[in-house]
Amino acid sequence: MFVRLVLALAAIGLSAPARAQFQVSGGGGPVPAFGTGGGGNSFDTLPAFWSEFPLTTPVPSGGGSISAVRLTGLSHSWAGDLHVVLQEPTGIGHNLIVRLGVTAPASCCGHSANFNGDYTIVAADDPAIDQAWPMVNPGGGADLRVGTYPQEQGALWGSGWLDGAQGVYNTDLRSIPAVPGIWKLFVYDGASGSTGALAGWTLEGTSGLGTTFCPAVPNSMGRPGVISALGSPSVSANNMLLAATDLPPQVFVMFVTSRVQTVQPNANGSAGILCIGGGLGRYDSPGQVSSSGPTGSVRLVADLTQHPIPFARIAVQAGETWHFQAWHRDTVAGSSTSNFTQGLSIQFVP
Repeated sequence: MFVRLVLALAAIGLSAPARAQFQVSGGGGPVPAFGTGGGGNSFDTLPAFWSEFPLTTPVPSGGGSISAVRLTGLSHSWAGDLHVVLQEPTGIGHNLIVRLGVTAPASCCGHSANFNGDYTIVAADDPAIDQAWPMVNPGGGADLRVGTYPQEQGALWGSGWLDGAQGVYNTDLRSIPAVPGIWKLFVYDGASGSTGALAGWTLEGTSGLGTTFCPAVPNSMGRPGVISALGSPSVSANNMLLAATDLPPQVFVMFVTSRVQTVQPNANGSAGILCIGGGLGRYDSPGQVSSSGPTGSVRLVADLTQHPIPFARIAVQAGETWHFQAWHRDTVAGSSTSNFTQGLSIQFVP
């Protein structure tokens, strides 16, 4: 459900600043990490050989969305062998490059040209793009031009990757929330006989919406839950997404909102702190209360024309400041309880 909501945000035109607000990097190594590749296909099965490159510095709190992934010193003959996936700390994967030139659902054979240099991957409509993936195989021995390319999910050569297969999604890059923590880059190699390397990589992202207030109490996972928002504070644009991460897995989660800040420890028997008061609006319409799933995370597109208040829905007005939290079920020492994320305040504009 939460991934469909992320894609829905992309469909209504998520906007994001072009300049990176944070920049964190990871190391490199051989591609693949063992063997010479093989297995999988370009439709629904990841290859059996890969390299895993975690960030050396975590994505900071307060991020909004991802804007670019920079691959430094990527070398590999037969570029069509590679399938590159960006993975959130939650374990959700997002396609960056899927087997150039391979017609889904085949496993072989794609473009025989080489990766050889620095390549930046951005969203498909990013104005920074200065290169296009070749529709026709450039041929063995040729190098793909270095530069900035759009995300590629295999659809240029057929049906492309099946969205959600093996936990990997075709999410627009700028619709991916910048979840705090250690992200990973996976480079899969789908054909034997050739190898390569990556010198390093950099993840860039934009700042998030609003300001946080009121600390959260650690949940049963030993860490406090985190709420964030991305998109735009414009009521006329109406493109905002709420995200809650670092939650226990497989628990019910509901976002709540109010125009009043407060501090109420153990509200209604909760183990956490309720940071908003007055009349609470609950995002409890069908489909809005959902499970945190195996990743301990939830995302919700917030319709600013149907903002919840007690017993009604209203349109958010420019100039108003609203406060948000995520409430979730939890279990502590075998006893059922609940907890909250920290609070998040957003001032809306026309």
